[in-house]
Amino acid sequence: MMQTKATDSPDSPPKKSSPVPLIAGTTVGNFVEWFDFALYGFAATIIAATFFPPDGGAGALAATFAVYAAAFVIRPVGGYVLGRIGDRYGRRRALSISVIMMGLATAAIGLIPGFAAIGWWAPALLLIFRCLQGFSAAGEFVGATTFLMEHAPQGRRGLWCSFVTTSTWLGTVGATVLILVLQASFGPVYQEWVWRVPFVFGGLIAMVGLYVRLRLAETPVFIKTEEKIDNAPRLRDLWAKHKGIIMIVFVYNVFLGILTSSVVGYLPSYLISELKFAPLSATITVTIMLIVAAITSPMIGALADRYGRRRLLIPSVAIAAVAVVPAYGLLGVAALAWLGMIVMVIATNFVGVVGNISVPELLPPQFRFVGLALPTAIAYAIFSGTAPLVNSSLISAFGTALAPGFYTLAIGAIAFLVLARWLPETRDSSIAQGAQLRTR
Repeated sequence: MMQTKATDSPDSPPKKSSPVPLIAGTTVGNFVEWFDFALYGFAATIIAATFFPPDGGAGALAATFAVYAAAFVIRPVGGYVLGRIGDRYGRRRALSISVIMMGLATAAIGLIPGFAAIGWWAPALLLIFRCLQGFSAAGEFVGATTFLMEHAPQGRRGLWCSFVTTSTWLGTVGATVLILVLQASFGPVYQEWVWRVPFVFGGLIAMVGLYVRLRLAETPVFIKTEEKIDNAPRLRDLWAKHKGIIMIVFVYNVFLGILTSSVVGYLPSYLISELKFAPLSATITVTIMLIVAAITSPMIGALADRYGRRRLLIPSVAIAAVAVVPAYGLLGVAALAWLGMIVMVIATNFVGVVGNISVPELLPPQFRFVGLALPTAIAYAIFSGTAPLVNSSLISAFGTALAPGFYTLAIGAIAFLVLARWLPETRDSSIAQGAQLRTR
């Protein structure tokens, strides 16, 4: 069967249109998601002191992280609901709902009165808004990727989708830089009330993103799909027809979630607690690495367009799985710590960029949003949300700082075997039809 040409592809934008507003409006919600991810981690001790009883001590901090984990637990629900909306009523509508919820919840966390003012309503509201963030986040990354992929010219899908990954890294960088500036500018006052400012600011960014998104056109692929709103396929149809693809989406995101959590969520605390970095030095070091990742993501996307998804993803998963153990070892040597971090960030970036391009191309459009959102949310709820705790527990149990590397290696080996066996090449596949798994 002949492949659809880029000039007449249903996912090709008008020739005179600029991709910049489309990419910016699509990725802003993902930026806010990871902006908040970093904010909550940096403000954990302040949140514990603000929203929980003043004599809570370590219990208050544990409760703060339990609230953090609750946002991951609720993600599968959000993945299902927003995924169904995206497949039945349009990608743009699902993304607009997602960014509204994300923005309101993020700003609300910065505005909740403390325990001293409203008692137990403070942690209750914190839990509600964190769950709202988790619900909306479940449809954000995969929705943004789907939206851009279905708008992009066939030969540029990798490049366009790579900017979603760039927004992931920049969201973390933006939060880190803003916190450092506010701490340096306000000193002790930062812990009194200034820490709330970034949360409100994140909510305002989301509202700007909503305005831009509402001005974007729905994807041509969704408009032209034969599946109508009234007879959209059910979830059990998705499993019956595409269970192999769903398992690939799940296994891939388990590995990517652990890698990402290790780099973004665990690496800063690892540098401080295990390697005795000063907190400021650890923060600056990780920030520089994330800026490098943001800059290189479009380059990786362009490579995937030129050389294919499978040809890059399979070796990237293998290298990431094998390299993570020596990378943790290099982190323990002061002169080589930078090399270890570079290895981890580059490996994670290749797996993230190429995989997040190829995985959406597997599914047909009538299943694409929910088929990505639900298994991804389940993978992140079970594995990514628990990665920092698992890593710390493994170090305590085995007495070696390399233990998290071996855990990642084991998960990576499973992901490599599954992808190498069944993942097809999707670079030239029809975005209006999806792809078939490898059978040999």
